[in-house]
Amino acid sequence: MLVRTIEFAVIASGVWTLTQLFPFLYSMTKGGPGYDTTTLDYLIYLRSFGYGFGSNYGYASAVAVILLVVVLGFTAVEMRVANRADDWS
Repeated sequence: MLVRTIEFAVIASGVWTLTQLFPFLYSMTKGGPGYDTTTLDYLIYLRSFGYGFGSNYGYASAVAVILLVVVLGFTAVEMRVANRADDWS
């Protein structure tokens, strides 16, 4: 009976991990040293707002679409695994 609750918790934590690390990275390391701690959401910020007037909004939009596809793929795989686990019980 907990399969759906666990499925939601795993999906929510996975999406949070992929999209909500920006404030922590920005406040602690600003993506450094070099680009070692740069994630996709921080890269979107850097390309759209971080470089001043030379911003590259097209590149930032393309990275945002890639992030969307990664999140949707992760969610689809997790839902498929949860449905398979639900069929076993």
